[in-house]
Amino acid sequence: MRDMACGGPYFAKLLLNAIYFGASKFSPRHDVRKDLNDVRTAGWEFRERVRELLGSALNRSDVTTIQALLVMTNSLFVLGDERSAAWLYAGLAFRMIIDLGMHVDVPDLGRKFSDEDLEIRRRVFWGAFVVDKIQSLYQGRPVTIKESDTLVPIKFLDTYEEFEHWRPFAYSSQSNDYPGSPAYSASTFTSLCRLSVAMSDILGCIYTERSFSQAATELSKMLETLNAKLSAWKESLPTHLIFDPNKSSCIPPPHVLSLHAMYHVLTILLHRPFVADGHLYTTSRSVSVNSFITCASAADSIVALLRAYDRAFTVRRAPYLVSYATYVAATIHARIAANGVTSLMLIAACRHVWLYFERIQRQAGQ
Repeated sequence: MRDMACGGPYFAKLLLNAIYFGASKFSPRHDVRKDLNDVRTAGWEFRERVRELLGSALNRSDVTTIQALLVMTNSLFVLGDERSAAWLYAGLAFRMIIDLGMHVDVPDLGRKFSDEDLEIRRRVFWGAFVVDKIQSLYQGRPVTIKESDTLVPIKFLDTYEEFEHWRPFAYSSQSNDYPGSPAYSASTFTSLCRLSVAMSDILGCIYTERSFSQAATELSKMLETLNAKLSAWKESLPTHLIFDPNKSSCIPPPHVLSLHAMYHVLTILLHRPFVADGHLYTTSRSVSVNSFITCASAADSIVALLRAYDRAFTVRRAPYLVSYATYVAATIHARIAANGVTSLMLIAACRHVWLYFERIQRQAGQ
């Protein structure tokens, strides 16, 4: 806002229109839609403006262009049939990051940056790192930015917004009863960055073309190492970000719930290949059974998070990650049911997931 008012370097019309496009899908106003009956056309004018402005912006790398491309990546992907566009926009952003040297955060490189410049570069880099891993996860494609090629600490100096009071804005009338909470935005982002490093390891070790050729002993050792990294991440969470939906009556903001949902998703994606019929299934029955139990527990945790989310905010405009986590949990519950295991808890979980998808489908048509 400051640079928008005074013409500073961190404002660009391209970025502003990208933000408008991303925000349009939350607007109840039909005049932002190209087709009044199709919510997916919300913000179409802003998207056209982004296309116009992007042409000249590609002549050189710029921080605001990177930010705009990352915003467009997330906004386009959730439309469903724009995955190629999302992937290509993300790729352009990653190239610009390398071009500007933002993947290496080392002082005395011959370039003078203010403390504010360094903070912005660091935040934009890690934002891109997270987007890269999440897009790879969603689309089943290799990661682009590898941690081994970067040298940027997960350390942020500006924590001003950490304790800002947060209340829902774009959800529903039900969320008006939410009492509010400290935003915890800086610590949540820091934890998400650390989790994305573990995500990168899982994607790079478990979901590669060459993972099939590894010996059973190597796979078991790899599973143990990656599981230890996830456990270490959970144990290192700040106290204020720890949340157990089965024990706590105080529900944190949606971005904290999404953080926990991602952790449970990664737990399932790490262990699911090792259960029976998994693509890394070994002859060790103990490994298979332990992984199956771990997946079932993580799926139950996702459903518990979903219920907490629905109670506090409703799932009407939940982020895509919540839908993805629900889908991953559903695959585990379906596998359990297919094995002939039934219980009241499983039936209740499946029913809740089914109702969630029904509500999301109705919302998509509004």
